[in-house]
Amino acid sequence: MVTSPELDSPRHILSIRSRISFAVGSPVAVVLMEIPSLINSALNAYELLSNVMTCCNTLVDSTASVLFICDEKKENLATSFYAGGEESLEVKAYPTGSVAAWVIANNEAILIDDLKLDARFSGKDDDFPVETIRSVACIPVRSKGQTVGAIEVINKKNGGTFSQKDSGFLSIIANQVGMELNNIRLLAELDQSLRDLKKAQNRIIQIEKVRALGEMAGGVAHDFNNLLAGVLGRAQLLRQKLDRNEDPAVQKSLDVIEKSALDGAAMVRRLLDFTKFRRDAEGFTSLNINELIKDAVEFTKTRWKTETEVFGKKLDLQMELNEVPPIAGEEAAIREVIVNLIFNAIEAMPSGGRICISTQSNEREVFIKIRDTGIGMPEEFKNKAFDPFLTTKGPTNSGLGLSVSYGIVKRHDGNIEIESTEGKGTTVSITLPISSIKEHNAVPEAQKVQRQKARILIIDDDETVRDLLNEVLTDAGHEVITASHGRDGTQLFKNQPFDLVITDLAMPEISGWDVARSVKEEKPATLVALITGWGLETDDQKMKECDIDLLIKKPFQLKEIINQIDELLQN
Repeated sequence: MVTSPELDSPRHILSIRSRISFAVGSPVAVVLMEIPSLINSALNAYELLSNVMTCCNTLVDSTASVLFICDEKKENLATSFYAGGEESLEVKAYPTGSVAAWVIANNEAILIDDLKLDARFSGKDDDFPVETIRSVACIPVRSKGQTVGAIEVINKKNGGTFSQKDSGFLSIIANQVGMELNNIRLLAELDQSLRDLKKAQNRIIQIEKVRALGEMAGGVAHDFNNLLAGVLGRAQLLRQKLDRNEDPAVQKSLDVIEKSALDGAAMVRRLLDFTKFRRDAEGFTSLNINELIKDAVEFTKTRWKTETEVFGKKLDLQMELNEVPPIAGEEAAIREVIVNLIFNAIEAMPSGGRICISTQSNEREVFIKIRDTGIGMPEEFKNKAFDPFLTTKGPTNSGLGLSVSYGIVKRHDGNIEIESTEGKGTTVSITLPISSIKEHNAVPEAQKVQRQKARILIIDDDETVRDLLNEVLTDAGHEVITASHGRDGTQLFKNQPFDLVITDLAMPEISGWDVARSVKEEKPATLVALITGWGLETDDQKMKECDIDLLIKKPFQLKEIINQIDELLQN
Protein backbone atom coordinates (compact mmCIF):
# COMPACT_ATOMS: atom_id res chain seq x y z
CA MET A 1 0.00 0.00 0.00
CA VAL A 2 1.31 3.44 -0.93
CA THR A 3 0.42 6.25 1.45
CA SER A 4 1.00 9.97 1.50
CA PRO A 5 0.58 11.79 4.85
CA GLU A 6 -0.60 14.99 3.18
CA LEU A 7 -3.05 13.25 0.82
CA ASP A 8 -4.44 10.90 3.48
CA SER A 9 -5.06 13.69 5.97
CA PRO A 10 -8.70 14.42 6.89
CA ARG A 11 -8.14 18.07 5.99
CA HIS A 12 -7.10 17.14 2.42
CA ILE A 13 -10.07 14.79 1.84
CA LEU A 14 -12.54 17.19 3.52
CA SER A 15 -11.28 20.03 1.31
CA ILE A 16 -11.87 18.03 -1.87
CA ARG A 17 -15.28 16.78 -0.69
CA SER A 18 -16.46 20.28 0.26
CA ARG A 19 -15.42 21.65 -3.13
CA ILE A 20 -17.16 18.77 -4.93
CA SER A 21 -20.30 19.02 -2.78
CA PHE A 22 -20.53 22.70 -3.66
CA ALA A 23 -20.11 21.87 -7.35
CA VAL A 24 -22.72 19.08 -7.33
CA GLY A 25 -25.37 21.41 -6.01
CA SER A 26 -24.49 24.05 -8.60
CA PRO A 27 -25.03 24.40 -12.33
CA VAL A 28 -23.15 22.01 -14.66
CA ALA A 29 -20.78 24.83 -15.66
CA VAL A 30 -19.52 25.05 -12.08
CA VAL A 31 -18.94 21.28 -12.01
CA LEU A 32 -16.98 21.48 -15.25
CA MET A 33 -14.82 24.24 -13.76
CA GLU A 34 -14.25 22.71 -10.32
CA ILE A 35 -13.45 19.09 -11.26
CA PRO A 36 -10.59 19.98 -13.71
CA SER A 37 -9.00 22.26 -11.12
CA LEU A 38 -8.96 19.42 -8.58
CA ILE A 39 -7.38 17.01 -11.05
CA ASN A 40 -5.00 19.56 -12.57
CA SER A 41 -3.61 20.30 -9.11
CA ALA A 42 -1.94 16.86 -9.13
CA LEU A 43 1.85 17.01 -9.49
CA ASN A 44 2.40 13.25 -9.74
CA ALA A 45 0.57 10.02 -10.51
CA TYR A 46 -0.22 9.23 -6.86
CA GLU A 47 -1.76 12.63 -6.20
CA LEU A 48 -3.80 12.33 -9.42
CA LEU A 49 -5.14 8.90 -8.42
CA SER A 50 -6.00 10.07 -4.90
CA ASN A 51 -7.86 13.16 -6.11
CA VAL A 52 -9.74 11.19 -8.76
CA MET A 53 -10.92 8.49 -6.37
CA THR A 54 -12.09 11.03 -3.80
CA CYS A 55 -13.95 12.89 -6.56
CA CYS A 56 -15.62 9.72 -7.86
CA ASN A 57 -16.92 8.42 -4.54
CA THR A 58 -18.19 11.85 -3.49
CA LEU A 59 -19.85 12.68 -6.82
CA VAL A 60 -21.75 9.44 -7.40
CA ASP A 61 -22.07 8.34 -3.76
CA SER A 62 -20.31 4.99 -4.35
CA THR A 63 -18.83 2.76 -1.64
CA ALA A 64 -15.62 2.05 -3.55
CA SER A 65 -13.88 3.14 -6.72
CA VAL A 66 -10.82 2.23 -8.75
CA LEU A 67 -8.83 3.97 -11.47
CA PHE A 68 -6.85 1.88 -13.95
CA ILE A 69 -3.95 3.26 -15.98
CA CYS A 70 -2.46 0.97 -18.66
CA ASP A 71 1.18 0.82 -19.64
CA GLU A 72 2.03 1.37 -23.32
CA LYS A 73 1.87 -2.36 -24.18
CA LYS A 74 -1.26 -2.91 -22.06
CA GLU A 75 0.54 -5.64 -20.14
CA ASN A 76 0.25 -4.04 -16.69
CA LEU A 77 -2.12 -1.70 -14.89
CA ALA A 78 -1.44 0.89 -12.22
CA THR A 79 -4.50 0.83 -9.98
CA SER A 80 -5.71 3.13 -7.23
CA PHE A 81 -8.40 1.58 -5.03
CA TYR A 82 -10.44 3.71 -2.66
CA ALA A 83 -13.05 2.41 -0.21
CA GLY A 84 -14.18 3.54 3.23
CA GLY A 85 -11.50 6.21 3.54
CA GLU A 86 -8.69 3.72 2.82
CA GLU A 87 -6.50 3.98 -0.27
CA SER A 88 -4.05 1.60 -1.92
CA LEU A 89 -1.83 1.96 -4.98
CA GLU A 90 -0.32 -1.00 -6.81
CA VAL A 91 0.84 -2.28 -10.19
CA LYS A 92 -0.55 -5.64 -11.31
CA ALA A 93 -0.83 -7.77 -14.43
CA TYR A 94 -3.48 -6.74 -16.94
CA PRO A 95 -6.74 -8.51 -15.91
CA THR A 96 -8.93 -10.56 -18.21
CA GLY A 97 -12.63 -11.12 -17.68
CA SER A 98 -13.10 -8.11 -15.41
CA VAL A 99 -15.44 -5.19 -16.03
CA ALA A 100 -12.56 -2.73 -16.50
CA ALA A 101 -10.81 -5.07 -18.97
CA TRP A 102 -14.04 -5.25 -21.02
CA VAL A 103 -14.41 -1.43 -21.03
CA ILE A 104 -10.77 -0.87 -22.05
CA ALA A 105 -10.96 -3.51 -24.78
CA ASN A 106 -14.27 -2.21 -26.19
CA ASN A 107 -13.64 1.50 -25.55
CA GLU A 108 -17.19 1.75 -24.27
CA ALA A 109 -18.84 2.83 -21.00
CA ILE A 110 -20.97 0.34 -19.10
CA LEU A 111 -23.69 0.60 -16.40
CA ILE A 112 -24.71 -2.60 -14.57
CA ASP A 113 -27.66 -2.64 -12.18
CA ASP A 114 -26.94 -6.11 -10.77
CA LEU A 115 -23.63 -7.81 -11.56
CA LYS A 116 -24.97 -11.26 -10.63
CA LEU A 117 -27.43 -11.09 -13.50
CA ASP A 118 -24.84 -10.05 -16.13
CA ALA A 119 -23.68 -13.18 -18.02
CA ARG A 120 -20.57 -11.42 -19.37
CA PHE A 121 -18.86 -11.41 -15.98
CA SER A 122 -20.11 -14.57 -14.21
CA GLY A 123 -21.51 -12.54 -11.36
CA LYS A 124 -18.12 -11.31 -10.09
CA ASP A 125 -15.52 -8.64 -10.76
CA ASP A 126 -11.84 -9.45 -10.14
CA ASP A 127 -11.16 -5.73 -9.75
CA PHE A 128 -12.92 -5.85 -6.35
CA PRO A 129 -12.11 -9.32 -4.99
CA VAL A 130 -13.03 -8.49 -1.39
CA GLU A 131 -16.23 -6.58 -2.08
CA THR A 132 -19.82 -7.83 -2.42
CA ILE A 133 -20.77 -6.18 -5.69
CA ARG A 134 -24.20 -5.33 -7.02
CA SER A 135 -24.26 -2.14 -9.10
CA VAL A 136 -21.30 -1.08 -11.29
CA ALA A 137 -20.42 1.92 -13.46
CA CYS A 138 -17.24 1.86 -15.57
CA ILE A 139 -16.04 4.60 -17.96
CA PRO A 140 -13.06 4.47 -20.39
CA VAL A 141 -10.20 6.96 -19.94
CA ARG A 142 -8.85 8.25 -23.24
CA SER A 143 -5.69 10.18 -24.08
CA LYS A 144 -4.79 11.35 -27.59
CA GLY A 145 -7.53 9.16 -29.08
CA GLN A 146 -6.33 5.98 -27.33
CA THR A 147 -7.99 4.17 -24.43
CA VAL A 148 -5.40 4.28 -21.66
CA GLY A 149 -7.44 3.20 -18.66
CA ALA A 150 -10.82 3.14 -16.95
CA ILE A 151 -12.70 4.54 -13.95
CA GLU A 152 -14.90 2.03 -12.12
CA VAL A 153 -17.26 2.59 -9.17
CA ILE A 154 -19.43 0.06 -7.31
CA ASN A 155 -22.48 -0.03 -5.04
CA LYS A 156 -24.52 3.10 -4.43
CA LYS A 157 -24.55 3.84 -0.72
CA ASN A 158 -28.36 4.20 -0.73
CA GLY A 159 -28.75 0.76 -2.35
CA GLY A 160 -29.82 2.18 -5.70
CA THR A 161 -28.23 1.88 -9.12
CA PHE A 162 -25.97 4.22 -11.08
CA SER A 163 -27.73 6.57 -13.48
CA GLN A 164 -26.82 8.25 -16.75
CA LYS A 165 -26.20 11.38 -14.70
CA ASP A 166 -23.60 9.45 -12.67
CA SER A 167 -22.10 8.22 -15.93
CA GLY A 168 -21.92 11.81 -17.13
CA PHE A 169 -20.08 12.95 -14.01
CA LEU A 170 -17.63 10.06 -14.33
CA SER A 171 -17.09 10.90 -18.02
CA ILE A 172 -16.18 14.47 -17.07
CA ILE A 173 -13.56 13.13 -14.67
CA ALA A 174 -12.34 10.51 -17.18
CA ASN A 175 -11.85 13.12 -19.91
CA GLN A 176 -9.90 15.37 -17.57
CA VAL A 177 -7.83 12.43 -16.32
CA GLY A 178 -6.92 11.56 -19.92
CA MET A 179 -5.58 15.06 -20.53
CA GLU A 180 -3.79 15.17 -17.18
CA LEU A 181 -2.16 11.77 -17.75
CA ASN A 182 -0.48 13.15 -20.85
CA ASN A 183 0.74 16.16 -18.85
CA ILE A 184 2.06 13.92 -16.06
CA ARG A 185 3.89 11.75 -18.58
CA LEU A 186 5.46 14.88 -20.04
CA LEU A 187 6.42 16.00 -16.53
CA ALA A 188 7.93 12.58 -15.87
CA GLU A 189 9.99 12.82 -19.05
CA LEU A 190 11.11 16.33 -18.05
CA ASP A 191 11.95 15.10 -14.55
CA GLN A 192 14.04 12.26 -16.01
CA SER A 193 15.82 14.71 -18.31
CA LEU A 194 16.62 16.92 -15.32
CA ARG A 195 17.91 13.89 -13.40
CA ASP A 196 20.12 12.93 -16.34
CA LEU A 197 21.37 16.51 -16.59
CA LYS A 198 22.15 16.63 -12.86
CA LYS A 199 23.97 13.32 -13.15
CA ALA A 200 26.04 14.66 -16.05
CA GLN A 201 26.77 17.87 -14.12
CA ASN A 202 27.91 15.88 -11.08
CA ARG A 203 30.20 13.86 -13.33
CA ILE A 204 31.69 17.05 -14.80
CA ILE A 205 32.20 18.48 -11.29
CA GLN A 206 33.93 15.26 -10.25
CA ILE A 207 36.21 15.42 -13.30
CA GLU A 208 37.10 19.05 -12.52
CA LYS A 209 37.88 18.16 -8.91
CA VAL A 210 40.12 15.35 -10.07
CA ARG A 211 41.84 17.65 -12.59
CA ALA A 212 42.59 20.23 -9.88
CA LEU A 213 43.85 17.56 -7.52
CA GLY A 214 45.85 16.11 -10.38
CA GLU A 215 47.76 19.34 -10.85
CA MET A 216 48.59 19.36 -7.15
CA ALA A 217 49.47 15.66 -7.13
CA GLY A 218 51.67 16.04 -10.20
CA GLY A 219 53.81 18.67 -8.48
CA VAL A 220 54.11 16.58 -5.33
CA ALA A 221 54.95 13.52 -7.43
CA HIS A 222 57.79 15.35 -9.20
CA ASP A 223 59.51 16.33 -5.94
CA PHE A 224 58.81 13.02 -4.27
CA ASN A 225 60.10 11.01 -7.25
CA ASN A 226 63.33 13.03 -7.16
CA LEU A 227 63.79 12.07 -3.50
CA LEU A 228 62.96 8.43 -4.20
CA ALA A 229 65.37 8.33 -7.13
CA GLY A 230 68.18 9.37 -4.80
CA VAL A 231 67.21 6.95 -2.01
CA LEU A 232 66.63 3.97 -4.31
CA GLY A 233 69.67 4.66 -6.44
CA ARG A 234 72.03 5.08 -3.49
CA ALA A 235 70.73 1.90 -1.85
CA GLN A 236 71.29 -0.09 -5.03
CA LEU A 237 74.71 1.49 -5.56
CA LEU A 238 75.75 0.56 -2.02
CA ARG A 239 74.52 -2.98 -2.59
CA GLN A 240 76.74 -3.28 -5.68
CA LYS A 241 79.77 -2.06 -3.75
CA LEU A 242 79.11 -4.22 -0.69
CA ASP A 243 78.42 -7.44 -2.56
CA ARG A 244 82.04 -8.53 -2.05
CA ASN A 245 81.92 -7.95 1.70
CA GLU A 246 78.84 -10.14 2.20
CA ASP A 247 77.80 -8.21 5.33
CA PRO A 248 74.34 -9.66 6.24
CA ALA A 249 73.35 -6.81 8.58
CA VAL A 250 74.14 -4.14 5.99
CA GLN A 251 72.46 -6.15 3.24
CA LYS A 252 69.31 -6.46 5.37
CA SER A 253 69.25 -2.71 5.99
CA LEU A 254 69.65 -2.07 2.27
CA ASP A 255 66.76 -4.45 1.59
CA VAL A 256 64.53 -2.37 3.88
CA ILE A 257 65.63 0.92 2.27
CA GLU A 258 65.12 -0.42 -1.26
CA LYS A 259 61.71 -1.92 -0.48
CA SER A 260 60.56 1.29 1.23
CA ALA A 261 61.63 3.36 -1.78
CA LEU A 262 59.85 1.00 -4.18
CA ASP A 263 56.69 1.11 -2.02
CA GLY A 264 56.91 4.90 -2.05
CA ALA A 265 57.13 4.87 -5.85
CA ALA A 266 54.07 2.59 -6.00
CA MET A 267 52.19 4.99 -3.71
CA VAL A 268 52.98 7.91 -6.03
CA ARG A 269 51.72 5.90 -9.00
CA ARG A 270 48.46 5.17 -7.16
CA LEU A 271 48.12 8.85 -6.29
CA LEU A 272 48.53 9.73 -9.95
CA ASP A 273 46.10 7.02 -11.04
CA PHE A 274 43.05 9.17 -10.29
CA THR A 275 44.43 12.16 -12.22
CA LYS A 276 45.02 12.95 -15.86
CA PHE A 277 48.72 13.00 -15.10
CA ARG A 278 48.85 9.27 -15.69
CA ARG A 279 46.35 8.46 -18.38
CA ASP A 280 48.43 6.61 -20.95
CA ALA A 281 47.93 2.97 -21.82
CA GLU A 282 51.54 2.07 -21.07
CA GLY A 283 51.81 -1.52 -19.94
CA PHE A 284 48.24 -2.40 -21.00
CA THR A 285 47.73 -6.03 -21.95
CA SER A 286 44.74 -8.21 -22.72
CA LEU A 287 43.27 -9.33 -19.36
CA ASN A 288 40.82 -12.00 -18.23
CA ILE A 289 38.71 -10.06 -15.72
CA ASN A 290 37.25 -13.22 -14.18
CA GLU A 291 40.74 -14.47 -13.33
CA LEU A 292 41.63 -11.09 -11.80
CA ILE A 293 38.50 -11.24 -9.64
CA LYS A 294 39.43 -14.74 -8.47
CA ASP A 295 42.94 -13.47 -7.65
CA ALA A 296 41.46 -10.55 -5.67
CA VAL A 297 39.13 -12.86 -3.74
CA GLU A 298 42.06 -15.16 -2.92
CA PHE A 299 44.16 -12.14 -1.90
CA THR A 300 41.46 -10.89 0.51
CA LYS A 301 40.49 -14.34 1.81
CA THR A 302 42.64 -14.01 4.93
CA ARG A 303 40.78 -10.82 5.89
CA TRP A 304 37.21 -12.04 5.45
CA LYS A 305 37.94 -15.51 6.83
CA THR A 306 39.54 -13.92 9.90
CA GLU A 307 36.44 -11.75 10.37
CA THR A 308 34.35 -14.94 10.27
CA GLU A 309 36.48 -17.17 12.48
CA VAL A 310 37.86 -14.72 15.07
CA PHE A 311 34.96 -12.28 15.48
CA GLY A 312 32.14 -14.74 14.82
CA LYS A 313 30.75 -12.72 11.92
CA LYS A 314 29.14 -14.68 9.10
CA LEU A 315 30.59 -13.34 5.86
CA ASP A 316 29.56 -15.02 2.64
CA LEU A 317 31.42 -14.09 -0.55
CA GLN A 318 29.89 -15.36 -3.80
CA MET A 319 31.05 -15.07 -7.41
CA GLU A 320 28.66 -15.10 -10.37
CA LEU A 321 31.20 -14.91 -13.19
CA ASN A 322 29.81 -15.28 -16.69
CA GLU A 323 32.07 -15.86 -19.67
CA VAL A 324 33.15 -12.40 -20.86
CA PRO A 325 35.65 -11.10 -23.45
CA PRO A 326 39.07 -9.85 -22.29
CA ILE A 327 39.63 -6.21 -21.36
CA ALA A 328 42.71 -4.07 -22.03
CA GLY A 329 44.44 -2.85 -18.92
CA GLU A 330 47.16 -2.89 -16.33
CA GLU A 331 46.81 -6.12 -14.39
CA ALA A 332 47.99 -4.86 -10.98
CA ALA A 333 45.83 -1.72 -11.18
CA ILE A 334 42.57 -3.52 -12.03
CA ARG A 335 43.24 -6.12 -9.36
CA GLU A 336 43.83 -3.30 -6.86
CA VAL A 337 40.40 -1.83 -7.68
CA ILE A 338 38.66 -5.15 -6.97
CA VAL A 339 40.64 -5.67 -3.75
CA ASN A 340 39.77 -2.13 -2.54
CA LEU A 341 36.08 -2.68 -3.20
CA ILE A 342 36.06 -6.06 -1.43
CA PHE A 343 37.72 -4.50 1.63
CA ASN A 344 35.18 -1.64 1.55
CA ALA A 345 32.33 -4.16 1.45
CA ILE A 346 33.77 -6.12 4.41
CA GLU A 347 34.10 -2.92 6.47
CA ALA A 348 30.51 -1.99 5.60
CA MET A 349 29.21 -5.20 7.24
CA PRO A 350 30.22 -5.02 10.93
CA SER A 351 27.64 -7.68 11.80
CA GLY A 352 28.32 -9.89 8.80
CA GLY A 353 26.48 -10.26 5.53
CA ARG A 354 26.92 -11.24 1.90
CA ILE A 355 29.18 -9.99 -0.89
CA CYS A 356 28.37 -10.92 -4.48
CA ILE A 357 30.73 -10.21 -7.40
CA SER A 358 29.28 -10.70 -10.88
CA THR A 359 30.39 -10.13 -14.48
CA GLN A 360 28.45 -9.67 -17.71
CA SER A 361 29.17 -8.20 -21.13
CA ASN A 362 27.71 -6.97 -24.38
CA GLU A 363 29.39 -6.52 -27.75
CA ARG A 364 31.35 -3.45 -26.57
CA GLU A 365 31.81 -3.54 -22.80
CA VAL A 366 32.35 -5.73 -19.76
CA PHE A 367 30.30 -5.05 -16.62
CA ILE A 368 31.49 -5.85 -13.08
CA LYS A 369 29.18 -5.48 -10.07
CA ILE A 370 30.18 -5.79 -6.43
CA ARG A 371 27.14 -5.89 -4.15
CA ASP A 372 27.07 -6.04 -0.36
CA THR A 373 24.32 -6.22 2.23
CA GLY A 374 26.04 -3.79 4.55
CA ILE A 375 25.06 -0.58 6.29
CA GLY A 376 24.88 1.41 3.06
CA MET A 377 25.94 4.99 2.55
CA PRO A 378 24.27 8.19 3.81
CA GLU A 379 22.86 10.35 1.03
CA GLU A 380 25.24 13.22 1.84
CA PHE A 381 28.26 10.94 1.29
CA LYS A 382 27.00 9.15 -1.82
CA ASN A 383 27.55 12.10 -4.16
CA LYS A 384 31.04 12.67 -2.72
CA ALA A 385 32.11 9.02 -2.53
CA PHE A 386 34.95 9.47 -5.04
CA ASP A 387 36.35 12.62 -3.44
CA PRO A 388 39.91 12.05 -2.17
CA PHE A 389 40.36 12.02 1.62
CA LEU A 390 36.60 11.69 2.27
CA THR A 391 35.95 8.78 4.63
CA THR A 392 33.17 7.54 6.89
CA LYS A 393 35.54 5.14 8.69
CA GLY A 394 37.16 7.51 11.15
CA PRO A 395 40.66 9.00 11.45
CA THR A 396 42.49 5.70 10.85
CA ASN A 397 41.40 5.61 7.20
CA SER A 398 42.92 7.79 4.48
CA GLY A 399 39.80 8.03 2.32
CA LEU A 400 41.82 7.42 -0.86
CA GLY A 401 40.54 3.92 -1.77
CA LEU A 402 37.53 4.92 -3.87
CA SER A 403 39.35 7.94 -5.34
CA VAL A 404 42.22 5.77 -6.54
CA SER A 405 39.75 3.19 -7.88
CA TYR A 406 37.91 5.97 -9.73
CA GLY A 407 41.16 7.19 -11.30
CA ILE A 408 42.25 3.70 -12.34
CA VAL A 409 38.92 2.96 -14.00
CA LYS A 410 38.90 6.33 -15.80
CA ARG A 411 42.46 5.73 -17.03
CA HIS A 412 41.14 2.51 -18.58
CA ASP A 413 38.40 4.50 -20.42
CA GLY A 414 35.82 2.96 -18.10
CA ASN A 415 33.13 4.16 -15.73
CA ILE A 416 32.39 3.46 -12.06
CA GLU A 417 29.12 4.25 -10.25
CA ILE A 418 27.71 3.67 -6.78
CA GLU A 419 24.14 2.83 -5.78
CA SER A 420 23.59 2.77 -2.05
CA THR A 421 20.70 2.89 0.39
CA GLU A 422 21.41 3.47 4.04
CA GLY A 423 20.68 0.30 5.97
CA LYS A 424 20.25 -1.84 2.84
CA GLY A 425 23.68 -2.12 1.24
CA THR A 426 25.77 -0.84 -1.64
CA THR A 427 26.34 -1.83 -5.26
CA VAL A 428 29.44 -0.64 -7.13
CA SER A 429 29.15 -0.99 -10.92
CA ILE A 430 32.23 -0.87 -13.16
CA THR A 431 32.13 -0.70 -16.96
CA LEU A 432 35.28 -1.37 -19.00
CA PRO A 433 35.73 -1.52 -22.78
CA ILE A 434 36.50 -4.84 -24.44
CA SER A 435 40.15 -5.26 -25.43
CA SER A 436 41.24 -4.51 -28.98
CA ILE A 437 44.83 -5.62 -28.28
CA LYS A 438 45.99 -8.37 -30.61
CA GLU A 439 47.97 -11.20 -29.12
CA HIS A 440 51.54 -11.49 -30.36
CA ASN A 441 53.82 -14.46 -30.38
CA ALA A 442 56.54 -14.39 -27.77
CA VAL A 443 59.75 -12.72 -28.91
CA PRO A 444 63.01 -14.52 -28.10
CA GLU A 445 64.96 -12.83 -25.29
CA ALA A 446 67.48 -10.38 -26.67
CA GLN A 447 71.13 -11.17 -26.34
CA LYS A 448 73.11 -9.19 -23.79
CA VAL A 449 74.19 -5.87 -25.26
CA GLN A 450 77.94 -5.35 -25.46
CA ARG A 451 78.87 -2.18 -23.57
CA GLN A 452 80.33 0.76 -25.51
CA LYS A 453 82.27 3.47 -23.72
CA ALA A 454 80.87 6.95 -24.31
CA ARG A 455 81.19 10.61 -23.34
CA ILE A 456 77.99 11.51 -21.52
CA LEU A 457 76.69 14.94 -20.46
CA ILE A 458 74.26 14.90 -17.51
CA ILE A 459 72.10 18.02 -16.99
CA ASP A 460 69.92 18.02 -13.85
CA ASP A 461 69.19 20.73 -11.28
CA ASP A 462 68.71 18.09 -8.57
CA GLU A 463 72.15 17.44 -7.07
CA THR A 464 71.17 14.05 -5.61
CA VAL A 465 70.04 12.60 -8.94
CA ARG A 466 72.88 14.28 -10.85
CA ASP A 467 75.61 12.88 -8.56
CA LEU A 468 73.99 9.44 -8.51
CA LEU A 469 73.93 9.16 -12.31
CA ASN A 470 77.48 10.50 -12.47
CA GLU A 471 78.76 7.81 -10.10
CA VAL A 472 76.80 4.94 -11.67
CA LEU A 473 77.75 5.73 -15.26
CA THR A 474 81.37 6.43 -14.32
CA ASP A 475 81.54 3.02 -12.60
CA ALA A 476 80.12 1.54 -15.81
CA GLY A 477 83.18 2.86 -17.67
CA HIS A 478 81.75 6.00 -19.28
CA GLU A 479 83.30 9.46 -19.22
CA VAL A 480 80.79 11.75 -17.53
CA ILE A 481 80.50 15.56 -17.37
CA THR A 482 77.71 17.22 -15.33
CA ALA A 483 75.86 20.54 -15.38
CA SER A 484 73.34 21.87 -12.85
CA HIS A 485 71.30 24.04 -15.26
CA GLY A 486 70.10 23.86 -18.84
CA ARG A 487 71.97 27.01 -19.85
CA ASP A 488 75.32 25.68 -18.51
CA GLY A 489 74.67 22.31 -20.13
CA THR A 490 73.98 23.66 -23.61
CA GLN A 491 77.12 25.81 -23.38
CA LEU A 492 79.21 22.75 -22.42
CA PHE A 493 77.72 20.84 -25.33
CA LYS A 494 78.73 23.54 -27.81
CA ASN A 495 82.34 23.49 -26.57
CA GLN A 496 82.89 19.71 -26.20
CA PRO A 497 81.93 16.55 -28.11
CA PHE A 498 79.41 14.16 -26.45
CA ASP A 499 77.86 10.87 -27.56
CA LEU A 500 74.85 11.14 -25.23
CA VAL A 501 73.09 13.96 -23.38
CA ILE A 502 70.89 13.02 -20.39
CA THR A 503 68.69 15.96 -19.34
CA ASP A 504 65.99 16.43 -16.72
CA LEU A 505 62.63 17.64 -18.04
CA ALA A 506 61.66 20.20 -15.38
CA MET A 507 64.46 22.74 -14.81
CA PRO A 508 64.46 26.52 -14.22
CA GLU A 509 65.03 28.86 -17.17
CA ILE A 510 65.60 26.18 -19.82
CA SER A 511 63.52 22.97 -19.82
CA GLY A 512 64.58 19.54 -20.98
CA TRP A 513 62.58 20.03 -24.19
CA ASP A 514 64.63 23.16 -24.96
CA VAL A 515 67.91 21.36 -24.24
CA ALA A 516 66.92 18.49 -26.56
CA ARG A 517 66.02 20.89 -29.39
CA SER A 518 69.31 22.76 -28.98
CA VAL A 519 71.36 19.53 -29.02
CA LYS A 520 69.62 18.14 -32.10
CA GLU A 521 69.91 21.43 -33.98
CA GLU A 522 73.63 21.66 -33.16
CA LYS A 523 74.53 17.98 -33.74
CA PRO A 524 71.61 15.80 -34.94
CA ALA A 525 73.56 12.54 -34.48
CA THR A 526 73.97 13.07 -30.72
CA LEU A 527 71.66 10.87 -28.62
CA VAL A 528 69.30 12.52 -26.10
CA ALA A 529 67.69 10.86 -23.05
CA LEU A 530 64.95 12.74 -21.15
CA ILE A 531 64.41 12.17 -17.40
CA THR A 532 61.01 12.97 -15.84
CA GLY A 533 59.68 12.74 -12.31
CA TRP A 534 56.22 14.10 -13.18
CA GLY A 535 54.57 10.80 -14.02
CA LEU A 536 53.16 12.47 -17.12
CA GLU A 537 51.57 10.56 -19.95
CA THR A 538 54.05 10.51 -22.81
CA ASP A 539 53.56 13.34 -25.29
CA ASP A 540 54.39 11.37 -28.44
CA GLN A 541 54.11 14.42 -30.68
CA LYS A 542 56.56 16.44 -28.59
CA MET A 543 58.90 13.45 -28.28
CA LYS A 544 59.06 13.30 -32.08
CA GLU A 545 59.46 17.06 -32.48
CA CYS A 546 62.40 17.12 -30.05
CA ASP A 547 63.79 13.83 -31.41
CA ILE A 548 64.05 12.22 -27.95
CA ASP A 549 65.84 8.85 -28.12
CA LEU A 550 65.09 7.55 -24.61
CA LEU A 551 62.58 8.40 -21.85
CA ILE A 552 63.63 7.64 -18.25
CA LYS A 553 61.03 7.85 -15.45
CA LYS A 554 62.01 8.51 -11.84
CA PRO A 555 62.59 6.66 -9.62
CA PHE A 556 64.62 4.28 -11.76
CA GLN A 557 66.39 0.98 -11.12
CA LEU A 558 70.15 1.29 -11.67
CA LYS A 559 70.55 -1.97 -13.60
CA GLU A 560 67.61 -1.05 -15.79
CA ILE A 561 68.93 2.41 -16.66
CA ILE A 562 72.44 1.07 -17.40
CA ASN A 563 70.99 -1.59 -19.72
CA GLN A 564 68.81 1.00 -21.48
CA ILE A 565 71.78 3.32 -22.06
CA ASP A 566 73.99 0.43 -23.24
CA GLU A 567 71.31 -0.63 -25.72
CA LEU A 568 70.82 2.95 -26.93
CA LEU A 569 74.56 3.43 -27.51
CA GLN A 570 74.84 0.07 -29.27
CA ASN A 571 71.99 0.89 -31.68
